[in-house]
Amino acid sequence: MFWLFAVFILSCGLTHVVGIWNLYNNDYAAEATIKAITAAANVPTAILLWPPLPRMLAVPSPSMLQRKNEELGEALADRDQLLEELRTVAAQRERNEAALVQANKMEAVGQLTGGIAMTSTICGRPFRAIPSSSPARPSNRTRSRAGRPMRATLPSAAPSLPASC
Repeated sequence: MFWLFAVFILSCGLTHVVGIWNLYNNDYAAEATIKAITAAANVPTAILLWPPLPRMLAVPSPSMLQRKNEELGEALADRDQLLEELRTVAAQRERNEAALVQANKMEAVGQLTGGIAMTSTICGRPFRAIPSSSPARPSNRTRSRAGRPMRATLPSAAPSLPASC
């Protein structure tokens, strides 16, 4: 098929060249021969090109391609906007999770220090976050104004003392 198409195209071009040459030399036999060769190449080429013709016509036109490109551009813009919103939501979620973790840590520390303070008060030993030998915390804070060690009085409904006291 390629060679038939090549012979057809070349013979068409040669027909035009011979037509111009024939204006000055009047050689109509050469022009007729070349036109016969062109016709002989044209018929089988047309027959072979008939089956793939629908596929060749299905190739989109430039205006169709431009419309599709515009549609794809709009779809990409929508996708980019959704991705940006998703990133914003993900960042907010990470900040919220970090705040929740921090709040849980603070709650655990509060419960721990409250439990230690309560246990030490129940057991009669005051809680010291800083050792008593540290100069930052004088030891007289654990004594009352009268100089006696401070003791907590237990309410009547208090639970029994732990075994470690």
